[in-house]
Amino acid sequence: VEIHANAITTLLEQSYLKQLAPGRQRVVVLIVSLLVALLCLRFSPTLAPVLSSLVIVGYISVACLVFFPRGWWFPIVSPVAGALLTLGAVEIVDFIVEGREKRRLRELFKRYVNDQVIEKILQMPEALALRGERKRVTILFADIRDYTSRSEAAPAEAVVGELNCFFTAMVKVIQEHNGMVDKFIGDAIMAIFGAPVEDADAAFHGVQAALAMSAALRQLNRENARRGAEPISIGIGIHTGEAVIGNIGSAQKMEYTAIGDAVNVASRIQGLTRNFDTEILISGETFKALGGRIP
Repeated sequence: VEIHANAITTLLEQSYLKQLAPGRQRVVVLIVSLLVALLCLRFSPTLAPVLSSLVIVGYISVACLVFFPRGWWFPIVSPVAGALLTLGAVEIVDFIVEGREKRRLRELFKRYVNDQVIEKILQMPEALALRGERKRVTILFADIRDYTSRSEAAPAEAVVGELNCFFTAMVKVIQEHNGMVDKFIGDAIMAIFGAPVEDADAAFHGVQAALAMSAALRQLNRENARRGAEPISIGIGIHTGEAVIGNIGSAQKMEYTAIGDAVNVASRIQGLTRNFDTEILISGETFKALGGRIP
């Protein structure tokens, strides 16, 4: 009876429901889907589904509560299905791209920093400016003294084995103090503190690392003495300043490194350790940054 009554009322009042033309229906589906896609691209993977759900609910509410009482029947299934398919497709693409980007970052930094720092990088990749940025960092250079003449008189296998033992011990210490091993230059090491992850205590960690390197070298020399090998002596130079940090190189070979006066000054300070007959020498900038925390 109710259906008949509604049908008779519709005929008497001529209040027929008006349906959108097929072309306009497709436009509505396209607009809703594009809006969801825009939200997915603009916001994080956790926030985008929430906002997309609000768009879908908002569209259904407007179609049912605004247009239907005015005699317009707006399609529900096709726009909602289009929005859900768009949301699913974008989320899947984001997941694949994010996974690939994380693998790329892990591959790029695994030889520079420890696993804890890599995890921080993966959690906030947007904080990295691989194309280049100016940052205040602490640069450390450590060089084995008189190793060139020493290596010329020793077999190649012994030289490589000794250097590998030395570098293994030093790299472990540097990474334990939030440092990034930038490169090996012959028998020297260059390390950066304060990149790629921001570190407000970069100078403090750099000097701590130098002291720990000195302690690790003493242990290494005790082991060398038991094997009858000559002891190793090093000079460590540290400077704090602004440097350009980023991926530098060619399409065939590229390195995440630092360049600038701060790097040159740190290298020259390391060379002065011999003049001052000391193992560790730091610049005034690094000394100020320590704030008296290390005697």
